[in-house]
Amino acid sequence: MSISTLNDLLLFSCLVALATRLLWRLLGAFVIEYRWAENQADRLPASAADPVQRRVAVIIAAGVLPALAATAATTDPVQLGLVASLRLEVT
Repeated sequence: MSISTLNDLLLFSCLVALATRLLWRLLGAFVIEYRWAENQADRLPASAADPVQRRVAVIIAAGVLPALAATAATTDPVQLGLVASLRLEVT
């Protein structure tokens, strides 16, 4: 995530505050973990894959590239068009 301007910082802070209120009402207890790729887009897939592998309930991404990385980490490869099917065909 890149927070490059004051507006970005304010928007991100509001997003976290809103998510905190909503998650508290829904779950009662939760943990927020922050991840930064330090403006290195090549680090985004690994940063997004870790919480997916740990099966977290909610992922919030700030920005287009982090959102795309999170989507790619959570989306079925068939939906992404990476493979035609997950069905194993034995001949």
